[in-house]
Amino acid sequence: MIYRRGQVVMDQPRQLVGQVENINGHELILVRPGGFQWEQHAEQCRPASPQEAQCLTPIQAVRVITGRLETGDP
Repeated sequence: MIYRRGQVVMDQPRQLVGQVENINGHELILVRPGGFQWEQHAEQCRPASPQEAQCLTPIQAVRVITGRLETGDP
């Protein structure tokens, strides 16, 4: 599969969603919004589903994890 910068992917071995920051041969440099960065071989990744891609924003991550949107109301 061919990936491009900015694409959101699922690192399958880590079960972690990241955004492609750079491509170095067959290695993808992935990053999360908090700055966590790592490398993974392109064959170990797949395009993220729309729900998985939502995990890259903090408020959406809460919704995905809990199954509901936290509003701060009791």
